Amino acid sequence: MAVPGVDEKVKFITDVVTKKFVVLDVHLYPNRVEYILAMQSPEDIDKNFEFVRHILLKEGYIPFITTEKNNLVLRVFKKPPAKYRGVWLNIILLIATLASVIFVGAGHYAAYNSDPDIFAPRNIIGGIIFFALPLMAILASHEMSHYFAAKKHGLSASLPFFIPAPTLFGTLGAFISIRDPIPNRKALLDVGFAGPIAGFLVAIPIALIGNYLGAINPPPMEQVYTSDYVMYLNLPLIYEVFNRIIPPSGVVHPTTLAAWVGFVVTAINLLPIGQLDGGHIARALLGEKAKYVGYAALAMLFIFGLVYPGWLLFALIVVFLGIRHPPPLNDITPLDTKRKVVGIVAFLILAVSITPVPITVQYLEENFSVQSIEPYNNTTLYLVENCSGLNQTVVEFKVTNIGERISTITVFAVSDDKNVSARIFNGSAYADAVQQTLNISENSTYKMLVSVNSSAKPGVKNLTVCVAGSHKDKLWIINYRVIVLEMGEEVEFYPPQPVSVPAGMEFNLTLNNTLPQNMNVKLWFFERKCVAYINDINVTGTWAKMEITANSSKSISLRILSRGYFHLIAQYGYEVAVIEIEVR
Repeated sequence: MAVPGVDEKVKFITDVVTKKFVVLDVHLYPNRVEYILAMQSPEDIDKNFEFVRHILLKEGYIPFITTEKNNLVLRVFKKPPAKYRGVWLNIILLIATLASVIFVGAGHYAAYNSDPDIFAPRNIIGGIIFFALPLMAILASHEMSHYFAAKKHGLSASLPFFIPAPTLFGTLGAFISIRDPIPNRKALLDVGFAGPIAGFLVAIPIALIGNYLGAINPPPMEQVYTSDYVMYLNLPLIYEVFNRIIPPSGVVHPTTLAAWVGFVVTAINLLPIGQLDGGHIARALLGEKAKYVGYAALAMLFIFGLVYPGWLLFALIVVFLGIRHPPPLNDITPLDTKRKVVGIVAFLILAVSITPVPITVQYLEENFSVQSIEPYNNTTLYLVENCSGLNQTVVEFKVTNIGERISTITVFAVSDDKNVSARIFNGSAYADAVQQTLNISENSTYKMLVSVNSSAKPGVKNLTVCVAGSHKDKLWIINYRVIVLEMGEEVEFYPPQPVSVPAGMEFNLTLNNTLPQNMNVKLWFFERKCVAYINDINVTGTWAKMEITANSSKSISLRILSRGYFHLIAQYGYEVAVIEIEVR
C-alpha cells in the first residue's frame, strides 16, 4: 500500500503493520503515526499485534492498539531514549541490605534470648541463620519471580534493587525495573502475580519453621523490657492454620518475624492500586474499570489509617505515585479462564495475608512505690540542733518498681530549709543523689542521713524524698516532717550526768520544772528502737506524757531492756533536756 508524502521510517512501520492488518487510513502527528485498521477477532489481534510489536520494539518504536468506533486504532510512538545504571548498583544495594538485615537480625536474636551483647558472634550467626536468610529468601524469590516472568514475555527488566534500612526489619523491601511497556493483559497478570505467589509460597514453610523453633527453643527466661514500649505483631488470618499445625510459643521467634514480614509484604503488594502488583492484576482482570477497585482500596487504607497510622502514610505515598494504572499496549485481548482464576487466587491470598493493624504498640508505664521503713515506718523525725549525736539521724525507706519495664531511677531529697540536709547512701558513702536500675517487681532499701546545723531555728521543717524514673519527667515522693528542737533550761534531769545501769533493772531519775507554771512534758528515747518502760508505760517507738507542777520536781521510774547507749529526751514545746544512759 502506497502512502504518499511519508519518509522512510513511516514506510517501514507501515510495511510491518500491513503484513498483519488491513489499514483503512493513516494519520501523521508530530509525535506518532496512527493507523485505522479493520476489525479482527481477539485471538487474531493478539497474535498479529505481537508480531508487529516485536519488530517495532527492536527498531525503537512502541505500538499501542485499541478500539474506536468499530475499528482498530494502532498508534506508534518513538521509544524515548533511556540510560540504565550498571549491575554494580544492584550489588552495592544487595550488600548494604544484607549488612542491615544481619544487624537487625542479630538484635532480634539477642533480644529473643535476653542477651544484651548484640555483637556477640553467637547473636550475629543466629541473626543470619534465623532472620536474615529467611527474610532475604522471601524478598529475593518475590523479585526474581517478577524478573523471570518479565523475561518470559520478552520484556527487558533489571535485577532487583534491595533497599537497606537498619530499622525494625532491616530493609524496606526491593523492586525491579521493567524497561519495556507491558504488551497485553496476559503479561500484565503474569508479571504482577509471579512475585506475590512466590514470596507467599516461600513464607509458608518459613512460618511453620518459626513456630517450630519457638516451640522447641523458647526464651530462656521471662522477657523484660527496658524501652518505653513493646510491640506486638498481629498475625494475619493464615496463621490460624499454621498455629493449629504447630502451636507457637508466647514470644515471637526471629524466624517467625521474618515470615510475618513476608506476608505483610505480600499483602501490601497485592493491594489493587496503581502500579502495585495488585494494581497490575486488577487492571488485567477488569481493564479500565479497575480504577474503581483502586478507589475502594485506597478508601480502605484511609479507614485502616484511623487505627494504624502506617496505612495512612502508605495511602499518601500511593496517591503521590498515582492510583490509576496505565493500559498495556494491547488492552483488547481478554484473559483466558485460567488467568482469571489466577487473578481471583491473588486476591484470596491478599485476604489471608493482610491485617488491618500489623503492629500494636503498648507503651510501658513507669511506676514506683516509696515506703518508709525506719524508724517504725514513721515519717516524723526529731533532731536537736547544737547537740552532738542528736543533730542527725538515719532513716530507711524502700523503693519498689511496680511498673511494666526495667527502669533506672534517681533518688534524692529536697528540704524546704537550707539548714536541714539529707544525703542518700550509695553503698560506699552518703551522696546528694543515687542512681540504680530496678527490674520489674524489684525493690531496694535506701539509708538517708538527715542532719540539722546550728543555724536552724526550732520548728517544723519539710523534707521530701524524690524518685525520678528514666525520663525524669515525673516524681514519686515520700514526705517527712522534721521537728527541730533546741536545748533548754526550763526542764532538766537530775542527776544531769550520764547514767549506767544493768539491762532490765528499774531505776529512778528526777525531772525538774524551773518555770513558775505547770509543764506538760513528753518523754521519749531518741533511739526509737530502744525497748524501754517509763512509769510502767512501754515507750518503744513512742513516748510517755507527764505533768510537772510549777517550780517542782517529779520522780520517774525507768526500765530499759535493750543494751547500748541511749538518750532520754524530755520535751517541752521545742525545748528539750537530754540525759545519756548506758545499759549494760
